[in-house]
Amino acid sequence: MPTPSAPTAHTLAPAAPRIFGLPAIALASLVGGPLATWWLVDRNTVALGLARERGLAAGVFAVASVLWFWVLCHVPPDALSEFIPHVLQLLPWTLFTVHLLRRHHQAHRAAGGTFRSAWAAFGFALLVAIALRVLVRLLISALH
Repeated sequence: MPTPSAPTAHTLAPAAPRIFGLPAIALASLVGGPLATWWLVDRNTVALGLARERGLAAGVFAVASVLWFWVLCHVPPDALSEFIPHVLQLLPWTLFTVHLLRRHHQAHRAAGGTFRSAWAAFGFALLVAIALRVLVRLLISALH
């Protein structure tokens, strides 16, 4: 039997979820595009219990992903012309993410909540970028 001073499962407050910070999500946006950003935002909305924001993010990022793939497929292949449209598209979905989650992140921080490492977000985004490149190359080779 536990002593009266020992905390039990009923007396311990539930731990606040660890979420990805906005700078980590912005970094993932740059590396992994809207798909990586979408997944990170989805994980945050689930952890914070934001069902309305989760649905809104799913719709916005689905459209952003389609537009992003269209631009990547229709822009000439030199490095500068690929980078410029990517950065221009990066801004809307990053600004959307900041608008959607800023007050929730501020409340999370004020409540003593913790954030996941930006390296975890970067690593995930890098894996998404590599997987997408492999998938696109496979699709292109299958079409030729």
